Parts: sequence; C-alpha cells; structure tokens
Amino acid sequence: MSTAANDLVRAAPCAFMARIMGVLVSRLLLIISFLSLPYFQLWAILLIVPHAFIMGALCAYRPETHVGNR
Repeated sequence: MSTAANDLVRAAPCAFMARIMGVLVSRLLLIISFLSLPYFQLWAILLIVPHAFIMGALCAYRPETHVGNR
C-alpha cells in the first residue's frame, strides 16, 4: 500500500472499510445499469451518472478530513 493509503487506514479504519464497501456497491450498481442499457435506455443513463459520481467521490483522497485529527 502507498503511504497515503496507510495514513487513511490508520486514521479511521472503519471509515476506510465503509468507503471500500460504498465503492463496491456503487460499482455493482453501475455494472447492472450498463447491462440494462439496451432495455431501459433513459433509466439506465439516469442511474449511470450518479453512480459514477459516487465512486469518484468515495475514491477521492482528502487528508484534511481525517476523523482522528482534531
């Protein structure tokens, strides 16, 4: 693991695992939306965009928001 990832895990291990689970769930829903694209075009596109933004937000590393650093 890189140094940034080590810092994130040590600062808040539960928050780190919550982010991992959020990314996995969002990735699963994104794949399901892509698979339903031929059948429900508009609905699938409306779901793909938020899932992509959610994955990006959860993967963004923000060291100033650590729970333990107050």
